[in-house]
Amino acid sequence: MDQSVVAGPAMLLEREHEVERVRAALRAVGRRDGGIVVIEGAAGIGKSRLLEMAVARASDLGFRVLSARATELEQGFPFGVVRQLFERLLTEADSADRDRWRSGAAALAAEVVTGAPTIVPTAPSPGPLAGDPSYAWQHGLYWLASNLSADSPLVLVVDDFQWCDAPSARALAFIARRLGGQPLALILATRPLDPALTPEVGTLPADPAAELLRPPPLTHAAVALLVADRLPAEPDPAFVRACLEVTGGNPFL
Repeated sequence: MDQSVVAGPAMLLEREHEVERVRAALRAVGRRDGGIVVIEGAAGIGKSRLLEMAVARASDLGFRVLSARATELEQGFPFGVVRQLFERLLTEADSADRDRWRSGAAALAAEVVTGAPTIVPTAPSPGPLAGDPSYAWQHGLYWLASNLSADSPLVLVVDDFQWCDAPSARALAFIARRLGGQPLALILATRPLDPALTPEVGTLPADPAAELLRPPPLTHAAVALLVADRLPAEPDPAFVRACLEVTGGNPFL
């Protein structure tokens, strides 16, 4: 059997292309060439496994990784995903690091991330920052991420992005538009979205700058390997065909 279907020792099957594209994006982060990777597919197709690989690889490279998982039950809580990404790091940091990361415009995000009082400038800022609170929060979150990436390259990872709360989705889209020349990347996993039904969440996957990866269903060869890994003997070819037919090549199923 063709062993090229195996992408790693943990049975990450037929994902060589996706693995290489994620690794390429991480290499680019190390060169201060940040970007967005969106992994889109049905439940069970292997999106979370690819995120796990991305987190492990980024950690091996010495990058800082901040992760969040959106959930359907928490979709109505504003900035829930953003808090998952940043809150623990900030609350557990020593005061010197925390003050450095929250310096400058990043202070505008303090209340959103940790509930701490926002430092109000002594004079109004020009443009939309002065009159639009949501712009101020997004601007502050961008600078928080940028300040963190100045210490070491930063990767923000969000799983189940289809359930991201709208304010967090807008903030991440704001950050995504400003990645040029930064050691900063966004890697998201999501089920297919209808932008008409979820306009805020649908913005990032539809961004022309995002690299969209759609892992395909497993082939017969990969299903045979997956089944054989779970049985004490070589599976009957008819059984493998039945597994492929019933699951449609979905690894989880």
